[in-house]
This record gives sequence, C-alpha cells and structure tokens, in this order.
Amino acid sequence: MKHSIKTKLFLLFTGVLASFLLAGVLFSSLFMKQYYINENKPILSAAAAKVEDALDGSKEQIQVAIDGIDHNDAISITIASSEKLLEYTSYPRKSSDSSKLPQELTDLISSGKSTAFGRVTSSSGSERIAYAVQAETGEWIIASKQLNGIAESAAIAERFFLLFACAAMILGGAVIYWFSGRIVRPVMELNEAAKQISDLHFETIKDIKSQDEIGELARNMNVISEKLEKSIDSLKKDVIYQKRLTRDTSHELKTPIGVIKGYAEGLLYGVADTPEMIREYCETIVAECDQMDALVKELLELSALEAADAKADMRQLNAAEVVQAVVDSYGPLLQENQIKPEIECSPETAVYADESMLKRALGNFLTNAVRYCDDRKEIRITVKPEGSHTRFAVFNSGYGIPEKELPHIWDTFYKVDQSRARNGSGHGLGLAIVKTIVQLHQGTYGAKNCSGGIEFYLNI
Repeated sequence: MKHSIKTKLFLLFTGVLASFLLAGVLFSSLFMKQYYINENKPILSAAAAKVEDALDGSKEQIQVAIDGIDHNDAISITIASSEKLLEYTSYPRKSSDSSKLPQELTDLISSGKSTAFGRVTSSSGSERIAYAVQAETGEWIIASKQLNGIAESAAIAERFFLLFACAAMILGGAVIYWFSGRIVRPVMELNEAAKQISDLHFETIKDIKSQDEIGELARNMNVISEKLEKSIDSLKKDVIYQKRLTRDTSHELKTPIGVIKGYAEGLLYGVADTPEMIREYCETIVAECDQMDALVKELLELSALEAADAKADMRQLNAAEVVQAVVDSYGPLLQENQIKPEIECSPETAVYADESMLKRALGNFLTNAVRYCDDRKEIRITVKPEGSHTRFAVFNSGYGIPEKELPHIWDTFYKVDQSRARNGSGHGLGLAIVKTIVQLHQGTYGAKNCSGGIEFYLNI
C-alpha cells in the first residue's frame, strides 16, 4: 500500500507526540506521589525551624506558635523531650496517654540521627509524612502532614495531566497534519515538475522561493530543466542537420557516380571506339573522381571542425602577413582568371586567431569571389580593427544575392539557385566551413550586397 510523505510525516510526528505524552502519564502515575512527598520535606523542615526559634519563649508562646502553623499551613507540630516524652502538640491529646509520644513518632526519632524524614502510620491506620529534628536544647521537634491530602493532590495532578495529554493529542495531531502538509507541498510540486520533465515539458517547473534545502532543490531542478531543454533542442537540431546533410551528400554524390557509371559502361561496351573518344571518356571519369574527392575532403574538414573536441589554437598574428599568404597560395587561380586583388590592410594590424583556420576561411571567401566575379574582375580584401575584434572583408564585383537568401547561404550544400546544377559552382560547403571556423573563434560573420557587387566578412 502506497503512503504519501504527508501521511508518513503525520504518523511519525503523531507517534512521537503520543509516545512522549504516554511516557508522561506513566511517569506521573509512578512517581508523582513520591515527588509530592519529597517536595514537602523542605516545607516541613521550614516549619520545624520556626518552632525551634519559638522555644525560647514561654509555654503559651510556644503553643500559640505551633497552633498557628497547624492552622495556617495544615502542618501538625509535636515537641518531645530528649526522653521522648510528649511536651507540646498542635492536635488534641488523649487524656489517658497525655505524656506519651505516639509509637510511630518514637520509631522515627530512634534512628540515632539528629534529623529524620519518612512516612509513618498511626495505630488508627492514618498515614502521615513526618520530619523530625533535634533542637540544641535536646528536644525533638516533629512536623507532620496527612498523606491523604498529598495523595489526593497527586491524583488531581495526574488526572489533569491525562486530560492535557488527550487535548494535546487532538490539537497536536491537527497542527502536525497542517504542518506536514506545508512541508510536503513543495515536494509534491517538485514531484509533479519532475513528471513533467520526464515527459519533456519544461515550462511547468515551479518557482519555490524558500531558502532551505527544498528551495535549493527547486532551483537546481530549474537549472537542470533549462539545460535539458537547451540540450534536447540542440539535439533535435543536430538530428535534423545530420538527416539533411546525409540527404544532401547523397544527392551530391549521386550525379558524379551516375556519370562515372555511364562513361565506364561506354568504355566496357565499346561505345567509345576511337582513341580520341576513349581519352575523352577517361578524362571525364577522372574529373568526376576529382570532384568527388574534393567533396569528401570538404566533408571531412567540416566534420572535424564540428567535432565536440575541436578547438582553435589561438595566437597573436600579423593580419597583413596572413592575407598575403592566402593571396599567394591562390596565385595560380587568380592568374588563370586574370584577377589581381586589391588589399587594404595596415602592416601593424594584429589578430588573435588560429592561423590555419583563418587562412582556410579567407581562402574560401577568395575562392567564392573568384568564382562569382563578373567581367570587371574586381576583388578587394579589407582588414581593419573594430573594437576588440578584427574585421576581414572580401568584396567581388558581380551580381548580388537576394536578401531573403542571405541568412541561408551559410548552410551546408545551400545554393542560391537551389538547382544543384553541375556548373562548377562548388558543393555549397565553403561558407558552412567559414561559419564553423568563426563560431570556434566566438566571432561573427555575414554577407551584404554592395554597390556593384557583394561583400563577405568575418569578425574575430
């Protein structure tokens, strides 16, 4: 049978309270009477001391003193000589036994000590508690009190405590039930929130503002919820990205594989029956293989950059030297297209970046610029500081890109014309690689249409 924490707390605290109250009742019934007796000892001792102070007076004064104590404090006083003969008493004497100390009192003071305390029983069966002390004059002063009154007082106290225990159980149970509900309510809310999290519903987390461990648990659950939500959203995006990447990669490979297969079959079945045709077929197959090889290399590079453990090897670099090295490495491509790029960069401009990654990103920009440059053949590379970053921009003359397409050109395999035509325009991975490199540098990137062309830039 399932019990809630609230029920368990209620039963636990109620059980503890009942145990204490039951222990109190049992303790009272066993020791209350003896406690009352012991508490009366100093009272009887004080009364005996008053009588001892009055012994210096006359007989009438002594009698008045002991009668006053009997009347006011309900304490009987007896004074006996050192020979244990009765001299004074605050209660009526029997005429036949007027000078004889009652046997029970004689037994009390016969211990050989100067003081004595205990319970005594008269010949009539009446129980009393008595305190005896021997004065300096040798006389015995005995103060006693009826035990019946003490027993009745103890019984009244026991009954009152029993009634109090019952009332405390009822009231305490109600308070404990309410208090356990207050304690458990945040836990129940957290439990409900945990169920919602297990169903991937993160917006239902409760904000519990208490400053105790439960409040801290709630805040930690909120943090966990936020991180899980971000992680799951990121995972969903990654899954979508990987599916699209697989689809697009398959699409990109499908055409060259088909071309290679067609030309290979042409060679196999003798379609190419002259040396010139055979050479043309082989050159086509090699070109398609080269294109697939370039695609695979770009995919591997992008995969390495997107790996969880990919890090940029940051160091201080001279921006002008980096740009010049990139231009020099693409010299054959620029000469082939009869393009001489214009470089605007101060020799003192510095940048904090990974050298190989930065060169790769600028190389992709430059390759793009050469590929889409118009007949004016204008390419301009600009480098300038912008706050704590350095801005690298590559402009080429030509047609711009529709504004609605600009946010998407950084996606893998994205082409503005969406045709995937085999026109030598690349595979659509260059800008995706640039984006990943800039993200590893925690920088920004973008593209904008300018007068007479388009500019791609990055800030790191």
